[in-house]
Amino acid sequence: MKKIILSIAFLSITCTSYSNEKNPENNVNFNRLYVLGDSLSDTGASTGAITKYIRNCNDDNLKSLNPFILNMLNLGFLIDICSKLPEKISFHSPAYLGRSFTNGKVAAEILAEKMQLDLSPAWRVNDLSLFGYVNFKGSTQLGTNYAVSGAKAAIGNDMADILLMNNFTLNQQVSALLAGKGDHDMRNDLFLIMIGANDIISATINSNNLIIDNAVIEIEKSLLSLYNEGARNFIITNVPNIASLPLIKSDLKHRAEQLSIDFNYKLNAKITDFKINYGNSNIIYIDLYKLFDDLKQEFFQSDMDFSTHCTTNISESMITNIDFSLLLSIMNNGKLPFEYINGCSAQTINNHFFFDSVHPSSWGHEKLGNKMYELLLENRTKE
Repeated sequence: MKKIILSIAFLSITCTSYSNEKNPENNVNFNRLYVLGDSLSDTGASTGAITKYIRNCNDDNLKSLNPFILNMLNLGFLIDICSKLPEKISFHSPAYLGRSFTNGKVAAEILAEKMQLDLSPAWRVNDLSLFGYVNFKGSTQLGTNYAVSGAKAAIGNDMADILLMNNFTLNQQVSALLAGKGDHDMRNDLFLIMIGANDIISATINSNNLIIDNAVIEIEKSLLSLYNEGARNFIITNVPNIASLPLIKSDLKHRAEQLSIDFNYKLNAKITDFKINYGNSNIIYIDLYKLFDDLKQEFFQSDMDFSTHCTTNISESMITNIDFSLLLSIMNNGKLPFEYINGCSAQTINNHFFFDSVHPSSWGHEKLGNKMYELLLENRTKE
């Protein structure tokens, strides 16, 4: 039971005020930048939400268990579970600021800085309960970046989804954003939506094409929900070739590539239709598939490494199953471990495109952030 409790506490990755109003020197003249997505954009929502959960843990109901279990508690096997949880959860170095799956600022941060707008982690999570015996109180933090590591566009069926991550789907992020905006007028805000890679990874491993259709539908629904609440300006990205991730084994690469192409084709069709049906919307569509191919060629020409990754972390052992021994270790010290591999070091990590088996290093994020801002400037010039 303790292992299950610890896994929920970790996976369950009050309320504060924030300000992200227009900077007079903001060249693109938006009031706020809102971000929705996954680990490619996460600036602290996952570690923040997890930390709030474990600080709001209550295991008093364990004392109502039957006499045999209660006797085990008294012998010290399961007693005071909540008190054994760490004060906070963070990432080991070289993860940036102990909260991102890369060694530097994520692309969304770079975009926000160029726009001279604040970007702060935000979330809204409901209470969690383990069979009614161990309870974790939910929390809310207002901000502008609702992206959470591990999030999917659609509800998933993997173990991590069932335990917690379905509380952080794109729809849930949008709901949290809209619930927290108050009477703020969003017509002059910019919304960055960058999600879908986790859906494709799951579809690849589970051989389930329906996951792709559901993900695209959820992106369209979220876009419409934001539009109906006044949002008009969007940056939406497709996904890179998931087959290029070191995580994807050779026997699954063809399938991953085909699913990436299928997802991007269907998403592009939905976005095209949306532009037609809602003519006053302003959508910048970024082709990550092509951009990553271009970056790959740039890496090759610079004699840099695009095929091997520099660190190993929990993402490699938690895609479809729960590694309880690893979770127990994390719960003991409150740190998500990262270890250099493939001869990498702090000095050479940016000679590799991949920080770990899924995420780009800071070099890739910088390129993407600069590209988004470049396209944003071009788009505003045309208006």
